[in-house]
Amino acid sequence: MPSELTGLEVFQLSSLQLTSIPGIKLPKDRRLGHLVEKVVSGGIKASPHFEMIAENIQLIEEKQTIGELDFLIRDKVTGEVIHLELAYKFYLYDPTISELEIENWIGPNRNDSLIEKLNKLKEKQFPLLFHPIINDRFPELNMESIEQNICLISNLYIPLRQNLNLSEVYLHFIKGFYYYFDEIKSILPAECQYYIPQKTEWGMDPSQNEKWITTTEFMNQLEIIITKGRSPLCWQKSGNEYAEFFVVSWQ
Repeated sequence: MPSELTGLEVFQLSSLQLTSIPGIKLPKDRRLGHLVEKVVSGGIKASPHFEMIAENIQLIEEKQTIGELDFLIRDKVTGEVIHLELAYKFYLYDPTISELEIENWIGPNRNDSLIEKLNKLKEKQFPLLFHPIINDRFPELNMESIEQNICLISNLYIPLRQNLNLSEVYLHFIKGFYYYFDEIKSILPAECQYYIPQKTEWGMDPSQNEKWITTTEFMNQLEIIITKGRSPLCWQKSGNEYAEFFVVSWQ
């Protein structure tokens, strides 16, 4: 997301200037955020323009972890050091929350939001750079001269059949729609195939998936998930065309 939305300096992954995608072995049984961190870490290390100073820097005080910095990197051309925080998020737009667009982006299960994430970065995450532990660990760095950036990779979903006059800046990040469970029963094409990916698969392109189920099987699985109060991401396949959408357990 750009700076005009986040209110923070934004690091664009395109600035890594990678000529090819580095081969990265991803660990199993890790959270989606950790997998994305691994991919971005590999990109930084393969970049001709940046070098990695340190990553996943834990701040431990009296045997208690009080925080962690994602990356410290250096621009090889300018020598500038950047504290980079990475976030890979899925947000749904609920226009009933606020008159301010930025306050209406929420997590699929309504337990987090875009504005909360940005506030946490500003108020808690970025100030960790100036903790004495970091100063002691990197005495060669002038903390006051380090630029702090966010790389917020956002996947946005909007409600179906609502006339939303969203700011154009959001449109580039919209990946699909979300449905209420009650309405999806009557609109799913019976001839399509479906798949409910695990959270670690959310970053995949649906066209890479090889496991598909019928509409009936999909609805049976979906009802079990919705009953548990979860709002899953779903993939749809129609011939060689693919779509992704959320089905939400809330109204």
